Amino acid sequence: NESNSKKITIDQQKGRLSEEDIESMLKKAKEMEKEDGEKVAAINAKNSLEGLLFQIKNQVDDAGDKIKDTDAEKVHKTCDEALQWLDSHQSEKKAAYDKKTKEVQTICTPILQKLGGGGQPNFGGQQQQKQQPKKTETKPEFEDLDVD
Repeated sequence: NESNSKKITIDQQKGRLSEEDIESMLKKAKEMEKEDGEKVAAINAKNSLEGLLFQIKNQVDDAGDKIKDTDAEKVHKTCDEALQWLDSHQSEKKAAYDKKTKEVQTICTPILQKLGGGGQPNFGGQQQQKQQPKKTETKPEFEDLDVD
C-alpha cells in the first residue's frame, strides 16, 4: 500500500553537540582533572600533617618521665602552633603543607629521637616498619597413604 508510506528527512540536528563543543568539553575536562589531582594531593598532605601533629603530641604524652619537661613543652608548642596554622590555612597547595611538615620535623625529630626505640613518628603518612628476620614458613608434609 504505497499511498500510506511517508518519507522523513532531517535537515538540522537540533540539540546535538558540534565537534567544536565536544573538543572544548574534553579540553576543559582534562584541565579539571589536573586541578582535581592537585586538590587531592593538597588534601592528603594536609591530613597527613594533622595526623602527624596528633601522633607527635600523643607520643610525647605517653613518654611521661622519659622526656624533659622543656622538650615536651617545645614539642607541644610546635604542634599547637602548627594546628593553629592549619585551622587558618585550609585551602593551601600541597607545597605549603609539605613546608609546614618539614618545619615540625626539624624541631620535633631530634627530641623524639632522644626517646629511643620508637622515638620516630610516622612522618608524612608513610609506615615505618622495623625489619624483622623473615620467618621460614614450614608446611606439614603428607605422605601418600594407600587406604583399603
